[in-house]
Amino acid sequence: MRGREDEEVTAFVRARYGPLVRTAFLLCGDRGKAEDLVQTTLAKTVVAWPRLRRSEGIDHYVQRVLVNTFVTWRRRRSWWEQPLGRLVDSQARDEYVGWSSGTCSAGRWTGCRRGSAPPSYCASTRTCPSRTRRRRWVVRWARSKVFHPGACRLCGSTGLRPTLLLNTRCAVHNPTELRDGLAELAEPVIPTEGYEGRIMRRADRLRARRRVAAGAAAAVCLAVLVTMVRVVGFGSTPQLAASPPDGPFLGWSAVGDVDAGLVRKATGVWDRTNSAGPHTAVRALVATHHPGFGSAVVVLQGYDEQGAARLAFFTGDSGAADALRMRVDRPAPDPVQTRVISLVSPRLTGAVGVVAKGTYVIAIAIAMPGVTAVRVSTTAVDDQMIQDPDGPTSRLVVERFPIEATAQTVTIAGFVKPKRPFAKATKVFEVPGEDGATGDVRAVPAEVVSRNGQQIVVAYPKDQVVRQGQLAVVAGGLVGRVTAVDAVRGQATVDLVTSNGFTGQVYTSISNVPGSVRGTGGQLVMEGIPADGDVYQTNRVVMPDPSQQSNQVGAVTIGRASADKAAGATTVELTPTADLAHLTTLSIMTPSAD
Repeated sequence: MRGREDEEVTAFVRARYGPLVRTAFLLCGDRGKAEDLVQTTLAKTVVAWPRLRRSEGIDHYVQRVLVNTFVTWRRRRSWWEQPLGRLVDSQARDEYVGWSSGTCSAGRWTGCRRGSAPPSYCASTRTCPSRTRRRRWVVRWARSKVFHPGACRLCGSTGLRPTLLLNTRCAVHNPTELRDGLAELAEPVIPTEGYEGRIMRRADRLRARRRVAAGAAAAVCLAVLVTMVRVVGFGSTPQLAASPPDGPFLGWSAVGDVDAGLVRKATGVWDRTNSAGPHTAVRALVATHHPGFGSAVVVLQGYDEQGAARLAFFTGDSGAADALRMRVDRPAPDPVQTRVISLVSPRLTGAVGVVAKGTYVIAIAIAMPGVTAVRVSTTAVDDQMIQDPDGPTSRLVVERFPIEATAQTVTIAGFVKPKRPFAKATKVFEVPGEDGATGDVRAVPAEVVSRNGQQIVVAYPKDQVVRQGQLAVVAGGLVGRVTAVDAVRGQATVDLVTSNGFTGQVYTSISNVPGSVRGTGGQLVMEGIPADGDVYQTNRVVMPDPSQQSNQVGAVTIGRASADKAAGATTVELTPTADLAHLTTLSIMTPSAD
């Protein structure tokens, strides 16, 4: 400290030293310990002086530090040790320190009238002051800055510990002896020369220790933080390492236990169904009875008779005692780039190419090794019902979706979760579903090449067949309808759902309220709704796909109701679910070639 603060501390120490020593003596019962206690208290006060000098509670702070420091010292075992000049027994020790049953060292006692009671009890009077009165005497004496005859004094006998004034039933002599005792502390008590400098130096050492302690605490906190970053769940984004390919095939390990019987049956079905058999070098990715699906699921890789690498999906036929049926036979996917293979179709539970009555759309997905969780979702289900997986899943996932779902509306996402507590899963891929089961419609990919008002022109592969009236869709829903085709150039014109020329029959999902839609050149309106039909805000409205075999299978979402339909009304405005303003690619739904 320098300047004014130095002067303030010096003045404070000189003014408070005497009362603090008296209070400390009452606590300790020893003059030396009391002075050490005061010195430590003042050093702590000096350390906190910059913030104390702005407050009015300095005296209260000092008293509290004094008492707290005393309580801390008193808990030490060394506090109760009392050095003696020689080894003595219990009775001799009492006499050595002045605790005899006869007279104290000051010659004030003549014996104890209470028999074997220790000399801490009053032996000179027949009555003892109450505890409240004794405490009042002690506090008044300790806080008195100037001694006067009316103030209370403590007995100066070495056989009497001042702490007994507060803790025993009768620990003081009569008032006369109380006024005559401890005259040396009743006189003004002032610090010795250079005492303030020692306080300052001790405060500097205390500051240094606190800096070291703060640095050590900061180092510990930093070490804990680093440990949390490395162990608890933080760190770099996990990467998914590709499995080495097995020639032209996926080099993935099989999912779960492989049922050899199912592999033999599926291979036989594969050879009989496809004229390119028999198949060789067959290896299984999946061969199991899936409990959630309630049927067998088999996925095989192998060479056909011409030596081409193929991939086939097999599921059970619920109408034929779960006999295996081949659902799709594809060329083997890229063994390096592929992270997931899938099959999405409503034709996976019955006979080949047939949609079982009352069935769902089944999505089967198999992810590569290293993926800890797989999520299969569709826009045919409201977004609030789709959540990221909160725990690990199998690499094989089988999901059931509403009959309106298609491969174009299904999305498959893979997640990797580090093996660290509280670590979150990270999405490593997200791809659309794959179709191709026998009887499924075909999605012809197309790219937007130009736009003219409420019409767009798209380019598609020339080896594909596209006709007027077919629907153009994206994952979000219906984009429009093909109105013109240029087969030579491989281009088609699509009227958007909001164009003036767009019309069609629709119905609400789940509630099946019928109606028709009409584009108004920028908006979409549902008309012809029965007066008693209920359409509520955000209800999904779907349009049947003419390429499908029924109005329910693969129906495409065209929009959602913008508001509740008024009672008795027959129209309601819709909000398109597809993002018509940012179209780059889409799919044109064409009938199955099977």
